[in-house]
Amino acid sequence: PYTTFFRSNGNCTSTTQPVYRLYNNGKSAAPNHRYTTSLATRSQMVDAGWVPEGSGPLGVAMCAPQ
Repeated sequence: PYTTFFRSNGNCTSTTQPVYRLYNNGKSAAPNHRYTTSLATRSQMVDAGWVPEGSGPLGVAMCAPQ
């Protein structure tokens, strides 16, 4: 499979990496979602007002192979 589900705490298995899902909270009347595997990109987006969605403290949407 191309994606796997994460554990209930948002952690991925050792052979996969987290995919973070973020929502722009409907800014500019244009609701939008973005996905990234980069924690740095996720942090920049949160700082810009995007809302993390998913499980665990970082909002993991799914896990992808490394």
